[in-house]
Amino acid sequence: MTKKVSLPIAVAAALLAAALAFSCAFLISNAVTNKRLKNLSEKQAMYGNLSSVDNFVREKYTGEIDEEKLSTELCKAYADSLGDGVLYIGKDEYDESKYPKDDGYVQTKLANGDVIVICPDATQK
Repeated sequence: MTKKVSLPIAVAAALLAAALAFSCAFLISNAVTNKRLKNLSEKQAMYGNLSSVDNFVREKYTGEIDEEKLSTELCKAYADSLGDGVLYIGKDEYDESKYPKDDGYVQTKLANGDVIVICPDATQK
């Protein structure tokens, strides 16, 4: 015995399934976006303050600004402000054998060749 499903019921079921799929995709997308944007307001405030300082100094300071040194010193200050466990190491001073990844050191090389190293104790929560 085969039952026939009327066309309006089939269309309604298809639309319901599509709406359910869209809702699930939206919820998942929203959760992923929120996870990536955590602390967004704090980051905006930090970059806003940095931008204000930069704009003020560039407007009023009459000396020459060494952009490479400024960038390096900003990165060093960022790492230093976090305390022990986060190191900013210049490309000329970096020795990979001192910070083996096998021992839990996490590191990344920056565009200028310098390296940020996070020590094993600072990566464990």
